[in-house]
Amino acid sequence: MMKITERELGTVLAALRLWQASGVFTKKPFMDIATNGDEVIPLNDGEIDLLAERLNLGDPLTDECGHKVNEDCMICIACGQCREDLDENDECPDCLETDC
Repeated sequence: MMKITERELGTVLAALRLWQASGVFTKKPFMDIATNGDEVIPLNDGEIDLLAERLNLGDPLTDECGHKVNEDCMICIACGQCREDLDENDECPDCLETDC
């Protein structure tokens, strides 16, 4: 993961807030950056708030299962869900009970 200085973090947070407050995101050069050339949808105000909060708190991005991104998940071979309680055959208790 990239590490940034406190000065860099402050600048990134200020830029996010400026982006959010000013409406410059409708201008082409900025929209091209925010959308990666129309590859992604730009963040909305709520998503910018969450990003700024995560940056401030140093909160890592997590997957739907709650694991940090790129952290190994234990996946049940029967249902495909990430579970902490797999048996020796990599099946979760729910699937053992119901024969998924």
